[in-house]
Amino acid sequence: MPQHLTPAWVKALGEDYKEIHERWLHRIANLTLTAYNSKYSNSTFDEKKSMKNGLEDSGIRMNTYIAKKDKWTLAELEERNQYLMGRALEIWFAPISTFKPVEKQMDSFTLDDDTSLSGRLIARFSYKNTEQPVSSWVEMFQKVLQILYAEDKSVITKLAVSTEDNVAQYFTMNVADFKKNVEIGDGIFVWTNTSTQSKISVLNRVFKLYDADPSDLVFYLRDESE
Repeated sequence: MPQHLTPAWVKALGEDYKEIHERWLHRIANLTLTAYNSKYSNSTFDEKKSMKNGLEDSGIRMNTYIAKKDKWTLAELEERNQYLMGRALEIWFAPISTFKPVEKQMDSFTLDDDTSLSGRLIARFSYKNTEQPVSSWVEMFQKVLQILYAEDKSVITKLAVSTEDNVAQYFTMNVADFKKNVEIGDGIFVWTNTSTQSKISVLNRVFKLYDADPSDLVFYLRDESE
């Protein structure tokens, strides 16, 4: 197609000539390689093929493909577009690489590790080989207690109704008892306005009540440079 459509080109392209021209004019399907572009100008497709030094006289393969066509309409443009894309993929195929970037290893600690985690940020935790992402120590604290509560409700329920001055003081059935808290389930709340180490200590003591293995709970920490 030429830059400017003549009545002959409008007729050849059909009723959607304007849309076809705007969409396909500068796309690869409509491009040719010739030293006689100014001579071709707005000539019809048949004229561009048959004139002296026209497409039929061209020795360039991309031009001879076009010269074999009887007309130049949307169907031919779409066909050539697919052909050229296929040829491009054959010639400039994507390289295959076995390279895999080294995955960044997070610091990890189990519940029974004697390590201070104060000031560190948690990314996820794993309990019995099941990982869960978390955004904070509070979220981890809540989720782990909810997992234990689901396994056996009686242990944490007893803590929530107990008046003893031990780990039970962190649990309550009265939401007003603690200014900051999260619900474990069934109206049982746990105090969260505590340090990271306090939360770790509470979990250690609750794990003992459940006779659970503290090494089953693993914390994965964010990089300190993040």
